[in-house]
Amino acid sequence: MLISKLGSLLVLAATLVSVSAAQELSDAPPAPMPTQLASAKKIFISNAGREETLVDYIKSCTGSPDGVYNQFYAAMKSWGRYQLVGAPADADLIFEIRADTGEPSTPYPELRVNILDPQTHVRLWTVSQEFTLAVRVATKRKEYNQAMSAFVDSVKKATTQTTAAANVPVK
Repeated sequence: MLISKLGSLLVLAATLVSVSAAQELSDAPPAPMPTQLASAKKIFISNAGREETLVDYIKSCTGSPDGVYNQFYAAMKSWGRYQLVGAPADADLIFEIRADTGEPSTPYPELRVNILDPQTHVRLWTVSQEFTLAVRVATKRKEYNQAMSAFVDSVKKATTQTTAAANVPVK
């Protein structure tokens, strides 16, 4: 009986510590963003390709096996936030765009951009967006276009938040 009560007390204590730690984590202030994200003016967009299993699917959605790259490049150009350059050496950041089958734990493919520092090749940030596979061509295009739009919005939001966070004074 004493062992049972002691075990219950230990479980209760562990639960309270876990709840307390979770509360502390949720109250944590935003972590600093890489400064290059806020200060970059020029980017190079790298086509990291797509999973071979997605080639035909991407082609049916965009008209080209390189459609993900083409659409992302056009979206970044029309946004006007960055000057797009033709060589990584001329860029402040490299945006490495890819269509991937996703993580093994998810059933959906994804659009992903890794944002890299051109000097160190360190990945500074990653943005991804899952999309649903469909059978009908019209549905494929609709689902893919919605995912691409949400993806581009996420990239813009990450950059905007970075810019806003960089301008907040540290206390």
